[in-house]
Amino acid sequence: MGPGSQRPCLVGLWGADADELRAVAGAASARLRNPGAASPPGVVGEEGIRLLARGETAAEVAEGLAEFAAGEQVPAVVVGEPVEAPPRVAFVFAGQSEVRSGMGAELYRRNRCFAEAMDRCSAALGETLGTTLAAAIYGSEDSGLLDDPRLAQPALFALQVALAEVWGRWGVTPDMVSGHSLGEYAAACVAGAIGVEEGARLVGARGAITESRARSGLMAVLFADEDRVAEALAGSGEDVSIAAVNAPGVVVVSGETDAVTRVLAGFDARGVNAKVLRVSHPFHSSCIDPMLDELEEAAASASIGRPRIPFVSALGARALGPEETLDSDYWRRHAREPVRFLDATRELSRAGCAIFLELGPHATLTGLGPRCLDGQTTAWLPSLKRTGNDHRWLTDAAVKLWLAGVDVDLAAVGDSCGWDLLAPSGVAEGSSAR
Repeated sequence: MGPGSQRPCLVGLWGADADELRAVAGAASARLRNPGAASPPGVVGEEGIRLLARGETAAEVAEGLAEFAAGEQVPAVVVGEPVEAPPRVAFVFAGQSEVRSGMGAELYRRNRCFAEAMDRCSAALGETLGTTLAAAIYGSEDSGLLDDPRLAQPALFALQVALAEVWGRWGVTPDMVSGHSLGEYAAACVAGAIGVEEGARLVGARGAITESRARSGLMAVLFADEDRVAEALAGSGEDVSIAAVNAPGVVVVSGETDAVTRVLAGFDARGVNAKVLRVSHPFHSSCIDPMLDELEEAAASASIGRPRIPFVSALGARALGPEETLDSDYWRRHAREPVRFLDATRELSRAGCAIFLELGPHATLTGLGPRCLDGQTTAWLPSLKRTGNDHRWLTDAAVKLWLAGVDVDLAAVGDSCGWDLLAPSGVAEGSSAR
């Protein structure tokens, strides 16, 4: 593809240091303008500094590279930090609170890999939904998706599995996985502990059991430390529980509506802010006790093995051992006991993960994660945001991953997102992405 390309264009380059990177950029610019120009100087594979140049045409890319090579600051040329080794990547899977109608709509329309994975999950559910996942998620602006666990739970699972399929197609696979509440089902699937169809059926059964057995109630975020919340709940008995510890000073409570409302009023009187969550049922509280036996039975009937990718449980806040399985008792306790996202995130960091890629409908965990690690140098990237523009957010994350040293297949990203990865002769062999 030469300077006359009619689609948005991108070139990925790297050099051993800043000086070599400018030399590589200059040689790449010359090759884009004139295929007979000299080849760029030698470069160092995965180490060094990476650069991405973008433009509406190949000619714009060539011009931007030339300006960068001359020492100018060019907005369309982005340079990463020096990379000594590929970073370890954790996939983190969000919970149910951000499920919404229309999530991933642009991907479903335009990305075949995503759509096929969504439809595969829908087919596994058969007639149990009374509709397809696509119709439930994309059929109208207000399909009641969030309020019906029979739809919301398998919809989130399918979205997350489909996002993981897209990332895999783009060459990005996790070194470790973890999930927040319902997100652990997709995490288990991506880790290889359960098949896609089996996982979809199990989550579908969980949604149906939730609807038929769990009691209604309330969930809310309190912006207070866990010890302070636990002290306030000491006299509440089983009516209200700590449902999640998401970050320092970010605790979710769950339970009977009146009991949770009283707790929130008490904290409000002391000047502590809270936010009521819109969820179908108050998980991780006594309100879901009536469904636990049936959920355990459903999990016992599923074929679940050992994770092939290290799986950090937000239930125990540790990586599962090599002989451990996510058995039916695990999924029973997973629904009832608190989500310890704060501790799970710290465990991922202790294991060497430096990049956290969120798979879910919005940047929920991306906002919480950095608070868990107290100033450590990590990168948190969302796959999607509730604002839409799905390919924009995915592409932005893919670019940041590549700049950080992750082996992203930029050509595959371009094929999905409608731009060309340029490989001027003499650049593709050593300097261009993949």
